[in-house]
Amino acid sequence: MLRNRSMKPVFIIVMALLVIVGSALLPYTAYKYENRRLSNYGIHYQAEPVTIKSSDVTIYDKLSETKNILENSSYINISIDDGNSENINLDKYDLHQNTDEVPEMAAREFVNLFITDDALLRTGYTKKRVVEDLLKSDYIYRGLCLMIETENKDMFMAWNIIFSNGEVDVDIVLDDETGKLLALNIYDNRYYNSVDLFNNGKVNDIYDIIGSLIYDRNFEYRIADYYNMEVVGGLEYATDELNVSKAVQLGVKGNESDIGEIMVPYSIHIYNEGTSVFSYNYFFDEPLEMQEMITDEDD
Repeated sequence: MLRNRSMKPVFIIVMALLVIVGSALLPYTAYKYENRRLSNYGIHYQAEPVTIKSSDVTIYDKLSETKNILENSSYINISIDDGNSENINLDKYDLHQNTDEVPEMAAREFVNLFITDDALLRTGYTKKRVVEDLLKSDYIYRGLCLMIETENKDMFMAWNIIFSNGEVDVDIVLDDETGKLLALNIYDNRYYNSVDLFNNGKVNDIYDIIGSLIYDRNFEYRIADYYNMEVVGGLEYATDELNVSKAVQLGVKGNESDIGEIMVPYSIHIYNEGTSVFSYNYFFDEPLEMQEMITDEDD
């Protein structure tokens, strides 16, 4: 009798432990069962790929916003030529241009906007030769940028292409959708004596001629034609003959809406150390007093 009584508490304790362990294992067992059941039915969950698309931004707005975006670093640089290209998946971007063809496109658009017939005549170049020389540069950089408008946060894709031969760097920003050139910087480290280098008729280098565009009173109309817009007005400011800033005011042709007008700045600065910088819709030091440009129509 004593032996049977002594076994009863032990039995109760064992049963209680089994109940506790079973309760703890129940959720895990249920999970394993459900997971196996779903696997048998071939059900799998996978995240949908995300494609980054440009907003509906017109070339008019892109041209107007590019300078602000660059100055405020309101863009995401997706470098594909910095040694990390194997980690970049361009398939998730809704691109319009072929990555391999972008440098040649940038060179062509550069020629279309900045290489005038006068430049070709004075240098003996052809448009084809200018494109070929750019594509033979010692260094060519390709970068993809997600440009973000500073006001309403709309986005568009642009390419940053840099051609460099060690003395001259041609830095281009190209719209991915339209292929139009949005901004340009030319850094020329060769020595300049005076502005006469641009105008003495003896220039034999194409980049010298581009610098002279700042003094070409018809260049503003060339800009307007390139974007299929019209010249509304313009401003200019000069500290001396070697440092001139201008801005052409553009409007949409036959504009009957409230789109407004945009300013596209361009400038030439020649420094004492022999470096010149020609900027177009890029970084621009707003002068305190800009004066209206005198156009041919006013003569």
